[in-house]
Amino acid sequence: MFTSTIRLLFIVVFLIYAVLLTWFGGIGQSWYVFIAVVLLLLAHFKYGSVWPAFRALQKGDFDKAEDIIHQVKRPDWLAKSAKGYYFLVKGLIAMNEKEFEESKQFLRKALETGLRTENDQGLVLLNMAHISYVQQKPNEAIVYIKEGKQLEINPFLKKKMEELEVAIDKNFKKKR
Repeated sequence: MFTSTIRLLFIVVFLIYAVLLTWFGGIGQSWYVFIAVVLLLLAHFKYGSVWPAFRALQKGDFDKAEDIIHQVKRPDWLAKSAKGYYFLVKGLIAMNEKEFEESKQFLRKALETGLRTENDQGLVLLNMAHISYVQQKPNEAIVYIKEGKQLEINPFLKKKMEELEVAIDKNFKKKR
């Protein structure tokens, strides 16, 4: 897995290689390596370690995801799509640690920033609905579920939203 440390190590190695090529063979021999260094640096700052952290979350490894996402030092420098997933990862980690208000803030930012797929948007809405359910805010949870059901999401997410909706109806009939 390409973490920030490994990526930075590659950048340093390529930079040293480019300098040595320039020293011994001239810029005509090394210009393409300098371009590779610039592209690697751009990728490092635009995408950080968001995707490996997201993959770790998909596998259910919250500790690894947290370690990886903390390698992103400047989330404001991330590309828009990576920033959305940065907030998604941070939100799911906070939710796992039962920091519900912080989780909702991150998940809301993920939706506002933008996510690539409707499944990912549905995942965010399902988790926001679950947080609202845990916080005993059934009306808020239902709003998130209805919004999520309007998306084209996979059957698993639809089923989970329906199960949460049934749980809300069962536990909060009198309060709504």
